[in-house]
Amino acid sequence: DVQITTYGLELDGRPACIVLAQDVTEQLLAANALNRSRALKLAILQSSLDAIVTMNSQGQIVEFNRAAEEIFGYTKAEVLGQLVRDKLIPDEFREQHEQGLARYLSTGEHRIICKRIQTNAIRRNGQTFPAELTVVPVVLDGEQLFTAFLRDLTVTQQAERELHRTSELLQAIANETTDAIFVKDAQ
Repeated sequence: DVQITTYGLELDGRPACIVLAQDVTEQLLAANALNRSRALKLAILQSSLDAIVTMNSQGQIVEFNRAAEEIFGYTKAEVLGQLVRDKLIPDEFREQHEQGLARYLSTGEHRIICKRIQTNAIRRNGQTFPAELTVVPVVLDGEQLFTAFLRDLTVTQQAERELHRTSELLQAIANETTDAIFVKDAQ
């Protein structure tokens, strides 16, 4: 690919033109690679089934994917620039969040960074829900960021409770009956 640039000028009192031809193949390839990389990042971010929330070192939300919108009930526009602690963290964990952030920024010491933990989060409507959380520190252009990957465990924990109740019921029936019980695998 070639970029042509022309410059008009006067030479010995007569109009003249300078034509520059520049090979821009490398620049176009680099721009295409960058655009592809950005599109891939956006596709991954927006197609994730888990909430992805990025905050800066002041605790402000700087990224909020589609799954986060669905899980928390806020639009991205509503939370950008807002404090994570005020929008997504229940009251009883806000002080811990602030202390942990301050400790990490001042000493590098951490307790939950790069670990998968179970905690609670809060939706826009004030409902607290169980969540699996992983927080990863990222430095981008010299700025300290933190990306949280969060999965809503509400349905999973409800299913586990129901399975436990069913198991207890079957165990109680088995313990109380004097009849023979025969179990056959369907396969």
